[in-house]
Amino acid sequence: MVTRQIPTEEEVLGYMTSLSNWGRWGQDDELGTLNLITPEKRAQAGRLVKEGVSITCSRHIDPEMAPDVVSIPP
Repeated sequence: MVTRQIPTEEEVLGYMTSLSNWGRWGQDDELGTLNLITPEKRAQAGRLVKEGVSITCSRHIDPEMAPDVVSIPP
């Protein structure tokens, strides 16, 4: 059985810089990882389409009444 060691605070804070994408595409970039969606990738994705059916990626969330909520606005 593999035992996992909890990372130290220092290690977790280090993730902020070692895993950051800030500056990856230049200092003035505002798209971030959207830069990975190139015209070539769009064409590649288009070739995967078999039927013209749109499918939502959103998830319906039913609001639950919490004990401290009197009512949910319409």
